[in-house]
Parts: sequence; structure tokens; C-alpha cells
Amino acid sequence: MWFATDGPSRQEIPLLEDKYVNLKDMHVTGFKGARGQAEFIMHVVENAPAIQVVTVDTAQRLTDALDPGEPTPRVDSAALDMVRGPLLKRLPPNAKLSLI
Repeated sequence: MWFATDGPSRQEIPLLEDKYVNLKDMHVTGFKGARGQAEFIMHVVENAPAIQVVTVDTAQRLTDALDPGEPTPRVDSAALDMVRGPLLKRLPPNAKLSLI
């Protein structure tokens, strides 16, 4: 999935009538901190009342599988810092947030 840096912001997109009522676990891989990526995560969390676990992963694991000798990718802490606060504000109190 590709996320543009331009385009409508979340405030310009109408609210959903139907929510993701059955979504309990969300795992996002390859997170780079693009505006569209962050807005997508916020949108899903805000519209998933039963969410229990959200994992945001900045590592690209596909490259590890293709070349075992390649160094392990580093965690992108700037990208994770970008979503930590907003996610903690939006998650239900009993939900777990994992940032890798």
C-alpha cells in the first residue's frame, strides 16, 4: 500500500457510519512515519471500538529473508515518536500499544 504525502487530510474525509466493530488486533509493518500512514492508523483506531492490540513496526523484514547476511534494519524511533502520543490518546484504556 502506498501513502501519499499530499491529498485530503483526515478532517476533510467524512466520518464512517459503519465502524470496524470486529477488529481487535492491528499490526502495521514497514511504518516510515508518512502523514498518510499515521492518518490511516489513527482512522482505524478511532473507528475500532473493540481494538485490544495495536503494533506499529518500522523494520522491513522482507530484506532480512532475502539476504540473511544483511544487517538487521534499525528501529526508526522518529517515526514511532510521531504516533506514540496520538495513539495513546485514542486507544481504549485496556488496549496494548507495541512500537517496534
